[in-house]
Amino acid sequence: MRLKHIYLLVFLTGIVVAAIVGNAYLMLMSLLYMIVASYLHLFQLGDALSAQRSLMVSPLGIALLAVTVYLPLSALPLFLGIKLDDIRPISDDTFSRGVWFFLAGVTAFFTGFQLNLGWVIGQSMSSVPAMRLDEPLSVAVLRRQTQTNLIIGLGSYGLLLLVLGYASPVDAFLNMVEFRAKSTAQGLSYLTLFVNLTLSVPIGLWVCAWFDSGNELEQGDKQFFLAYLLVYCLVQLTFGARGPFLALMIVAGIAWYLKQGKISIGYVAAAAAGGSALVVFLGLFREALQASTVEAGWDAATLLNTDGVLFFLANLFARFDSFRRYLEIIEVLSTGESGIDYSYGQPFLALLLSPIPRAILPEKPWLSSTVYTQTFHPQYAANSIYFEISLFGEAYLNFGVAGVIAYCLFVGVLVRALQSYFSDILSKPAKLAFYANTCLLPLGLFQAGICEPVTTGAIFSILYNIWFINRVGSLRSYSAK
Repeated sequence: MRLKHIYLLVFLTGIVVAAIVGNAYLMLMSLLYMIVASYLHLFQLGDALSAQRSLMVSPLGIALLAVTVYLPLSALPLFLGIKLDDIRPISDDTFSRGVWFFLAGVTAFFTGFQLNLGWVIGQSMSSVPAMRLDEPLSVAVLRRQTQTNLIIGLGSYGLLLLVLGYASPVDAFLNMVEFRAKSTAQGLSYLTLFVNLTLSVPIGLWVCAWFDSGNELEQGDKQFFLAYLLVYCLVQLTFGARGPFLALMIVAGIAWYLKQGKISIGYVAAAAAGGSALVVFLGLFREALQASTVEAGWDAATLLNTDGVLFFLANLFARFDSFRRYLEIIEVLSTGESGIDYSYGQPFLALLLSPIPRAILPEKPWLSSTVYTQTFHPQYAANSIYFEISLFGEAYLNFGVAGVIAYCLFVGVLVRALQSYFSDILSKPAKLAFYANTCLLPLGLFQAGICEPVTTGAIFSILYNIWFINRVGSLRSYSAK
């Protein structure tokens, strides 16, 4: 019997026993066991199965990262006894149903992925002239266009500071919680999105060029990119954002693997450790700057609701809360607390109407995270703080378990379309750069949901990436004449 068959046998035994005794905790632990065993086995396979390992940096691999790592980690604090004060207690019955609904959604996702519809959509995308992205990239042209983006991006950032009344980036940094809330408020969210897109989109092209084994960057180009990257990171720090830094690590790892055909396990371990530390310490710093925290005289242990050796883990896992909020939604909707009811798809209308400012259309519906926060935790909504509830939470909030299955089926088709469209990225540097900038879309969908700001931002990001990459390609063609 092969080792992988032993893994599978133990996993199936755990699931069957869990189903018989009705123990969702045992079922989840069996699932976590299978995940860990599979990943360890994957990394031990050696170069003979590099093609299978390359699957992990494809759209399907990124989606699997969300399903098998991010979301289960969100449930792990329940076993460690780490609780968030603002989340209602989760009953064993709710936890059991939540896990079963989760597995049903994952099954629907794989069903959608297997449908040929996604492949057809992906091939149709490749036939659109603007999305072929088969022009070679010139570093010289990329540098000129990046300089233009830097001027426009910093100018827009300065305008944002001026409108919000901050004297300097340092002032915004020291008030990052307030600055972040104001920058995404009504009327300014698209200016903030424009700043982030203008500064972030060139990075994917530079990362791919840096790791291109057949195109060594000159020293001056490397220095320019590092200086540009430093400016970008400093701007993101003023927002108190952690996601862009984690995304940089992931994008660099993906670009390295796709170009070099291998990636060091040491890099994966170092990136995981560095990313965890970043999440914890930037989160603590951001919380320490909140006025309510300072006035209450809370220390870090109070913020974490724990002490001792769980200090680090508590703050880290406090950031993985979307799955627990999904369980909270099931708990509340099941009991009918305070007359809370399903949203019945209103966030979809909110997504369609999102380009229209609320000042013009004040009666338009709210997105899912806003509905959740306003309904379940209005004290946070008053301070423009909103929580991600995962694809499963959003689906259940709208249509119950039927929504979980339908949403995951749709995302499965979408990921298959992306898998089909990006199947030739190794032969097309421009399309590889496009993938580097948008590769985390499947993770964002599972983490936040469909009708979310992350989706709106992703749509604009895709359009801006296509424009920027075609712009660099057209300028290269013009320069060659």
